[in-house]
Amino acid sequence: MKKFSMILLVFILGCKSAKTISESEPVIYMNKTACFGTCPDYDISIFSDGSVLLNARQFVEMEGTFEAKLPKEELKALVNDFKGSQFDDFENEYKSNKTDLPTTTITFNHEEVNKKIIDYDGAPEELKELESKVHSLIKKLNWKKKG
Repeated sequence: MKKFSMILLVFILGCKSAKTISESEPVIYMNKTACFGTCPDYDISIFSDGSVLLNARQFVEMEGTFEAKLPKEELKALVNDFKGSQFDDFENEYKSNKTDLPTTTITFNHEEVNKKIIDYDGAPEELKELESKVHSLIKKLNWKKKG
């Protein structure tokens, strides 16, 4: 009986930890890589509570790790833009034989959609518009240096 109780306790705690990790996953995540030029190099995570985390590496107005808050109405509008774009219908990857282009990886994790897209070159304009909306948050939000 003692063994069963211990196994049950481990199972319950394991489930609780899994739930916490799941809740901390961003609704929208975007990573932009560097190129040989001055391409912005950063990643940005937008969470369901409106909190936003930015890791700015180079060629962004600031460098380091920052946090900000996206107002609920703006978060809802951004999520609706992703939903309206039929994000799940985009290809998983857009690539070409060109060299030295930055890569944008964008993930949308909301309700029934959990999709990651790698955009090196050739993505449709509607996806580029979503990337641009996420990128515009860098200048729009009131960032506070983290740590």
